[in-house]
Amino acid sequence: MNARDKAEGLLQSIREIGADLERLREARDKEIEEIRARHKPMVEAAGKALDKDAKALIKLMKKKHTDLFGEKDRAELVNGVLFFARVAKVSLPRGKDQKAGIIALIEEHGWEEGLVITKELDRPVIEKWPDEKLAVIGAERKTVDAYTYDLVQKQQGGQGD
Repeated sequence: MNARDKAEGLLQSIREIGADLERLREARDKEIEEIRARHKPMVEAAGKALDKDAKALIKLMKKKHTDLFGEKDRAELVNGVLFFARVAKVSLPRGKDQKAGIIALIEEHGWEEGLVITKELDRPVIEKWPDEKLAVIGAERKTVDAYTYDLVQKQQGGQGD
């Protein structure tokens, strides 16, 4: 077989395998979508339940701070660890007119890194600014209570279980 015939055979094989591969990928993607659709209601319900319990836990930590933490910044429980921290948070003036004023002040001072292209405030950037810069736009850094938690992973049964 000459090189031309060999090349033709390889081209034909590549074309056929490529078509098979495309059909396989389409079948796989269709099955994945069917599985996603089938599981979507359960996943969404579990996500909502998780969010609800996480919010309830934070609310409980705030309400029963002394009972849970005493004078400490962490509380170790059987199923996880609760954390308390006092963190600095930037408080920006609220309201449409005030927001426009802040944007104008930021532009006037050339601090565009504090803005996103859609002319929204970039809170994470502004929160890193020094207090002097915050004061120019009418913002202030406040100390607030922050609560978080970590879960303890349940150990799987070992030998003899």
